[in-house]
Order: sequence, then structure tokens, then C-alpha cells
Amino acid sequence: MNRFRAPALLLLLAVLLAGVAHVAALPPFEGYDETAHWSSIQQIADTGHLPVYGRDRLSADLARYAGPWASDHGQPYRAWFDRHPAAAAVVQGGPGRFGQGQERNWQAQHPPLFYLLLAPVYRLAAGLDWRWHLFVLRLAGWVVAWAGFAWGAWRTQQALAARGVADARLLLPAAWPFLFPQFFPEMARLTNDTLCLLLFAGVWSVALAAAQHGLGRRGAVGLGLLLGAGLLTKAFFLPVAAGTAVLLGLVAWQRRDAANARALALTLVVAALLGGPWYGVRLLSTGSLTGADEFIRLAAAGGFWQGLAEHLSLLQAWRGLVGILGGFAWGGTWSFAHPRSLFVAPLVLAIVLAAVLYAWGLRRRDAVALAPLCLVGPVLAGLVYHVLWLIAGTGEGAGTPGWYLHIFAAPLALMLALGWRWPWLQGGLAAYGIAFGAAMVPWQLAFFSGCLARAGVGAVTLAGARCVVDVAHLQAISLPGLALAAGVPGLLALLAAAALTLRAQRGRAAASRPALHAVAG
Repeated sequence: MNRFRAPALLLLLAVLLAGVAHVAALPPFEGYDETAHWSSIQQIADTGHLPVYGRDRLSADLARYAGPWASDHGQPYRAWFDRHPAAAAVVQGGPGRFGQGQERNWQAQHPPLFYLLLAPVYRLAAGLDWRWHLFVLRLAGWVVAWAGFAWGAWRTQQALAARGVADARLLLPAAWPFLFPQFFPEMARLTNDTLCLLLFAGVWSVALAAAQHGLGRRGAVGLGLLLGAGLLTKAFFLPVAAGTAVLLGLVAWQRRDAANARALALTLVVAALLGGPWYGVRLLSTGSLTGADEFIRLAAAGGFWQGLAEHLSLLQAWRGLVGILGGFAWGGTWSFAHPRSLFVAPLVLAIVLAAVLYAWGLRRRDAVALAPLCLVGPVLAGLVYHVLWLIAGTGEGAGTPGWYLHIFAAPLALMLALGWRWPWLQGGLAAYGIAFGAAMVPWQLAFFSGCLARAGVGAVTLAGARCVVDVAHLQAISLPGLALAAGVPGLLALLAAAALTLRAQRGRAAASRPALHAVAG
């Protein structure tokens, strides 16, 4: 582990700086659902009231932003720059005060913890122009996400070292965002997923310790508080809590230890007391745990099973499942401007192959190795259920995002390391992921600056390119200078990590040769 400590720290630094660069280069409201997340934060900061799903609208203040809007069709950036040759004068304004707009705030279905925590940051940044205002809010979220990522990576590295792993596989947890670069568009935006990543890192840390040494009373209370805070952030923590119960129940059964079973019960009680009321009120008032209109309408139309019996299609189910994997591998940003599926396929292959090889090597009594399956499995099952729910309600299977799975980077990285059985193939796929992520940086910047145009829905082509990257256009809608100032040292940190890794690998190989000669002699 010591041999790889320096490259691991450099990788974490590179991730931090790459995320800052992404935050700075991203145009306002180009991150998924940022208009709704931002409206919830502004409403709490300006009025002191939580947004109510179905009643409250997106902020009317969004109309004050006159720049280009994210769109999955047409030419949102090129067309806007064509209409606004003096772009900088148009977008320099900033937010005012919350007022009800026209469109429903669909993110008001979420619990409020993230929005409450970001409200003071909003007040600090309220007087800035749109570019700096969104940068400050996103940066606050990104720092939270990076802290969670670093915590989770460190605990995963410890678990691997405890299993006797002493090679470059120890770096897979810290290298995750470069191997699967959709991590950055998912986490380096304004989203409650950033807080989910931090809270889940705490859950992961306690769960790994419990899998190795059992769960004590103090750990049980801490774990319950983390799960409860997660439940007050996003409904993802319902399957996370279920998976945690499965894992720790397995540990208690293996140890034949009633104290561990009591500690698990204490964990679930604490989590339910803290986070349960939010969901209980919605279940009683709407018949749905989240209170979302879509679930209520489906229930009124006959329910999930009746809708599924009427609309079930294997083709649509396949489209939904492939969409989850594709969104995990690369979805881009909210304009969904990305290369053709052929270029994303190796990233999908990398995670599917890792999952298959991980499952192949599982041992039923190995609680640490089972931890990724226990904690991520219920979440993945929830995403599959959402695909089936879409089919039941609309007959269409596409539309379930897969980028949410990056919240679980730590257990997925453990899965990747434990399933690392074909190093030449998997190493090649990892190298492709790094190269793909690097290629997407100028690709996205060219799209944002109007140099690249979309060819069809969801695709961008070099055909008709006017330029490589128009820096002046980027300066009107983002902070490219700051992105460069963070991105260059981030790249240097990544290269230094690679150089130290190669040196460590050579040192390890050289150290093993005398031992081999001694055995041969």
C-alpha cells in the first residue's frame, strides 16, 4: 500500500482539479435538472419555505437568465450565438428574488436536506453574475462530492490492502472518475447527488468495518444517522438501507452473534426515526413514498401490474436496460450532445465485464466481497423497476438515468478490483476510458461555444464545424480561464500519478525477482 500511496494522493488531487475545471467550463443550467435544483435552493434562501411538490413552480427569476439553455434537440448554442453577436452584454446579469414561475418544480419531490445546506451558500453568491453565481453553488456541491469520493476510495483501498492486494489495483478506486468519465458531468453540477455521495461514503466506511469486525453500538448509531440523513436527501437511500440491512444481517448470521443483530436493529430504528417521517407523510397523503404525480396517476389507472400486463415489451425493456448502462458510461450534459454509441460501447463493456468477473469469483461467506452486491444490488433493482414502471405507464422503456450509479463509485471500484482477472483486456478498456474522457473535453467545449452542431437528436458531428473552440463565446457563458487554471495542474497531477505508478510497478517486479531466484536455487 505504501508504494502506491503517493500516486493515489495525486489521483485524488487530479480528480479534485478536473472537477473544478468542469464546474468552471459548464454553462449555466447545462447540468441535469439544475434549473429545478437551483429553484428549490433559491426558494428556501429567499422565503424560508420548503418547495411543495405539485404546488410550487420553478423560479420566475430564471427568465432573467438570457443565455443559451440546455436542449436535447436543435442547436441550443450555435443558434443562440448567431442571434447574439454581443453575447457578453446579454448574460452578465444575475438572479434577483424568488417568485413563482410557470413550470412545475419537478425536483420538489425530493427531501430538503441538500437544499437547506446550500441555502446559506446561495445567499453569499446571490449578488454575483450568473456565471460566478452558478460556479460558487456548483463548487460547494463538488467539494462535498469530492470529499465523499476520496473517503470512499480510501476505505476501498484499505479493504483491498487487507485482502493482500499490493499491486496497481489499489489505484482503481482513486482512478474511477477517469476510467468512467461520466462521473464528472454527474457530480460536478448543482445536484443533491453530491451530498448523497458523501453520506454514502460514510455508510460504506461503517459497512466495511462491520463486515470485517462486526457492528458495535456506537457504529450502529452512526450508521443509522448516516442512513437517516441520506433518506432526508434522496429516496436512493431506501434501497441503500435495505442493502445495508442485508449485508449486516449476513454478518450477524455468520458470526452467530446476537449483539450484531441488536446493533443492526438499532441502526434501522435510528434511520427510520430520522428519515421515516418524510416518506410516511407522503405515503399516507398520496399513496406513494415520494408523492410523485406519475406514480399516483399509474395507481389511479389500475396500478403497476395491470399497466405492465398491458404494455410489457421485451424490446422496450431492453432499451431501458441499455439506456441505464449507456447513461452510466456517457450521457454528457443536459443537452445530451455526445458521440455515436459505437464510441461509448467500450465503456459499457468495461463495467459489464467487471461485473461478470466479480460475480464469477464471489464466495458466499466473504462479507467484504459481497458488500458491493448487497449495497448496489438493491439500487440497481430499483432502476430496473423504474424501467418497468415507465413501460407500465407509457409503454416506453427508455428514460431511466444510469449516471446515478456513480454515487456508488466506492463499492463499484471494489467490484472492479476484485473482478480484475483479464488485465490486458481490462487494462486496455481502462486506457480507452481515460482517452475517451480526454477527447470529450474539447468535444463538449466545441459544442458549448457553437463550433460544433448537432446532427440529429442526441448526437454531435464534426460536419459543418466552424472552429475548434471559440474562446470568446465560452467567456460569455462560462469561466474558461478558471477552467484552464484548474485543468492544467490537474492534468500534471494525473501524469505524475501515472509515472509514479509505473515506477512502483517496476520496483515491485524487481523486488520479486530475487525471491524467485532464491526459490529456484
